[in-house]
Amino acid sequence: MAAIDPDAAVGLCLRCRHVHVVRSRTGGRFYRCGRSATDAGYPKYPRLPVRSCDGYEPRGAPATDQPPRGGADGAAGPEPALGE
Repeated sequence: MAAIDPDAAVGLCLRCRHVHVVRSRTGGRFYRCGRSATDAGYPKYPRLPVRSCDGYEPRGAPATDQPPRGGADGAAGPEPALGE
């Protein structure tokens, strides 16, 4: 059985400074976007894998003063939260 590559399965969120990894009691992992708390243009739990996101900032990068608009994969509006 081949191992799953996390980069391919999760995408940009895996290395984004705004991600919060939420683990369920059953061992599942959910990737919550921290930008969604202040900007409805970003889905709380984006559909994975995220290949492009206007708000992506690599971990360790200095924070920007104003977050860009547009959300993950160009999503224009909020999406319903999954598994909160």
